[in-house]
Amino acid sequence: MKDARLVPSLIVSVLVAVSGFSSTAAAQAADSISSIDGDSGFASDSQFRYFNREQCGLDAAGGSAGTGGVGGDAGAGGAGGMGGEGGAGGDVTAAVSKADPSEVSFEIRLDQTTSVSEVYLWIGKAGAKCEVLEERNETAQLCAELAGNPRPVGNNFTISGLFLQDLLDAQAGGTPIATCESSGLTGTEYQIFAFRDAPAGLVDPSRFGIAPFYIDVQAPESPAVNTNPQRQSTFEVSWSTPDPPDLIGLWELWSSDGDDPDSATSLNINSTAPNASSLGVSATQLGLSDGESAYLYVRAYDDAYVSNRLDGNLGELSDGVMVTAVNVAAYCDISGDCNGCSVSPLSIAGGSQSSAAWMLALLFATACVWRLRR
Repeated sequence: MKDARLVPSLIVSVLVAVSGFSSTAAAQAADSISSIDGDSGFASDSQFRYFNREQCGLDAAGGSAGTGGVGGDAGAGGAGGMGGEGGAGGDVTAAVSKADPSEVSFEIRLDQTTSVSEVYLWIGKAGAKCEVLEERNETAQLCAELAGNPRPVGNNFTISGLFLQDLLDAQAGGTPIATCESSGLTGTEYQIFAFRDAPAGLVDPSRFGIAPFYIDVQAPESPAVNTNPQRQSTFEVSWSTPDPPDLIGLWELWSSDGDDPDSATSLNINSTAPNASSLGVSATQLGLSDGESAYLYVRAYDDAYVSNRLDGNLGELSDGVMVTAVNVAAYCDISGDCNGCSVSPLSIAGGSQSSAAWMLALLFATACVWRLRR
């Protein structure tokens, strides 16, 4: 009987403990970077926050059309270049200029409803528990305080006046926590801890929030396209997924008059499907007359952007695909392979006329006249 009375009390105790744990866990704030370089157009709170190669101040890794020529004779640098100075190389959208991390701003929006006037910002490696004193220790090299603490909190719980360089400068034991020197293909993850008070000892989850972000300085690999020449009035360039794979935000079609990627320009034909494997274009869109040729290329942009997919790290152009405009009807007449279309007997496969063809035509016409006169 005594044991039976203990059961309800044990259940109550467990429920109280669980509810207490749940309330503490639920109190953990989920802060987020709300804008990068003045762009606040994130699709949702779940969109990854990236600083990319350009914002890190590195030269664009955009390939032939992205970085321009190597100098030399005037014009060798491509459509936008001076040649002797290296050239802009191809379309201006490919010539990505590097930025200065000390001028790449960002803002953090705190996840809370109660008023707070200032916070203390720390940066940690992915998975670091900077709320723990031992991990904030310099020798652990897991967390580091940002300069300028405490940071004032403005309207809408927003912390402004922050720059990428602030994150890169923070060091623990003489070693930077975040770096633009390298990253994985899909970026390296870091965390910003916004402590509501100066951290001391073990910080309660209700007194800080975490804003994750990534630094991605590696451009996607160029797509492996099917380079078989095409002769028709519409063309389709197909490719296999880059290997190793990246998180692709955009596939884009480029073209050049000759087999020269340095002079390639964007056709503004693209797909935002991550698993896309082809893009199409017509001879008319390319401005090709019958018999004229061009070369098509594909390039990929990764997910390291805020709202404009063209702001992501851009990969190199693929190999070129030669395409030649051929009027379908004219080709049918010339080749004789029309799959049911009417064919003139006055032409043969090579396009030259023969006496036999003329004879057949004459006999055909004579028969028609004879039948009509009957």
